[in-house]
Amino acid sequence: MDVEIPKRGCALSRYDQPYGLLYFERDESLAKRIFSRLKKNGDEFELIKIEEIVFANKEIMPRIPKNIRGKDIFLLLSMNEPDPNTALIRLFLTCRTIIGSSINKFIAVLPFLAYLRQDRKKDGRVPISARDIAKLIEIGGADQVVTFDPHTDQAEGFFDAKVSVANLKGMSVYVPHILRGGLEKTAVVSTDAGGAQRARRLRDILEEKSGIEISYAIIDKERAAKGGGTKAHTVVGDVNGRDCIIVDDMIDTGGSIVTACEILRNHGTQDISVYATHGIFSPTPKESTEARLSKLGIHVTVTESILRSAAYREKNAVWLTILNYDELLAEVIHRITTGESVSELS
Repeated sequence: MDVEIPKRGCALSRYDQPYGLLYFERDESLAKRIFSRLKKNGDEFELIKIEEIVFANKEIMPRIPKNIRGKDIFLLLSMNEPDPNTALIRLFLTCRTIIGSSINKFIAVLPFLAYLRQDRKKDGRVPISARDIAKLIEIGGADQVVTFDPHTDQAEGFFDAKVSVANLKGMSVYVPHILRGGLEKTAVVSTDAGGAQRARRLRDILEEKSGIEISYAIIDKERAAKGGGTKAHTVVGDVNGRDCIIVDDMIDTGGSIVTACEILRNHGTQDISVYATHGIFSPTPKESTEARLSKLGIHVTVTESILRSAAYREKNAVWLTILNYDELLAEVIHRITTGESVSELS
């Protein structure tokens, strides 16, 4: 008689849930919301909080407190707390812990995957960090990676063919938010040529869903021949008298957004709003990025790929909206367990 052996080589007890959703304490709120939606779908998941032991010298050691033998494991992990470097070590050690626990299949759910903007050599003798991080996740043992907007779609190519990548689009979360407002006399704007494809995609989706013709523009930067730096900015496209939607994959220190707003206002725009997937908001030497952006008199909308506390959201509510995406992630996880298409959700 033929016996089907699970991929990792062990059997699952008939009394166990076939799927496990693992998380660290910092991701607890999101994990519980996802788990609640999975339960409503009838998905048989066990929710498991990973313990983290921190030694006196700051070394960390993850520990999974329950038996996960034979399960399909989903790891939910934020890669920004307390910083990307610590989070990267936490990710790798947790991956190896999971793989060493006789599981069946392993899916890493990493809404914000750090280092992926370092996707090419901009100078000599520097790493292509995105490629190296992909290799580290492969060594970690992930069968699949779920992430949002990894700076460029080409980043998927850094992963070996045996690791499938579900590249979700942040705009699938914030398009419904945009559509609630009026879109007459609107232009979608990219802060540079590198984001042109993203801006065109958003423009096309908004036109299709609203039936309204929407303009599209790029802020083109001309570099100085000597000494580096930027010589001039040119707006390619019609923004005069229009409400502008600036779209980007991430906001780090906010420098590009500040510059874009100044240029657009000089070209006769009306209201300006900003949409991005990852609101990193790294501090700058003179002031916080939050203070920098709040002074612009615009509204910024990001997703919760960078987790923020309720107190943080309330403090910055005047200028910042953070959209939850637990519903989308729960649907992605559900489709992975059933073998349905995930790309339809992007």
